[in-house]
Amino acid sequence: NSMRRWFGQRYTLAMLRELTSFRAMSYTIVADADRVTTKAMIVSVGNGPRYGGGMRICPSADIHDGFLDVTVLAQVSRARLLWSFRLVFSGAHISLPFVTTMRAEQISLASDGATAYADGERLGPLPITIRTLPGALSVVGGVLDPQGTP
Repeated sequence: NSMRRWFGQRYTLAMLRELTSFRAMSYTIVADADRVTTKAMIVSVGNGPRYGGGMRICPSADIHDGFLDVTVLAQVSRARLLWSFRLVFSGAHISLPFVTTMRAEQISLASDGATAYADGERLGPLPITIRTLPGALSVVGGVLDPQGTP
């Protein structure tokens, strides 16, 4: 968050900077009634497909469907993480064998020492529970094309 925009690549540069000390963490994920405990590099919850300068981290997420999408990048080497990062801009990363996805109306995340962020803003330490509330917000906007762009 402290980095300035650099040709729209702030998130990419931040990822490269963090790579030197980045380590997998143990997470407990409860998606509706399903409970998963895993060691992961990244656990991302999305109501929409994009964030962070266009990364399609949860490419199947749809703000209209009443579900949250979760993308989990399992523990991998730094080299593999760096290699796979390029795929996140197209959403193709979800086909990798070390990436799993799930959908739920309510997600709970727990991990010792982890911090939750929402749209780049620090929310606070985990655990956190996120749920959908269909129809809670009215949004006025243009028509989207089949790729989801206005």
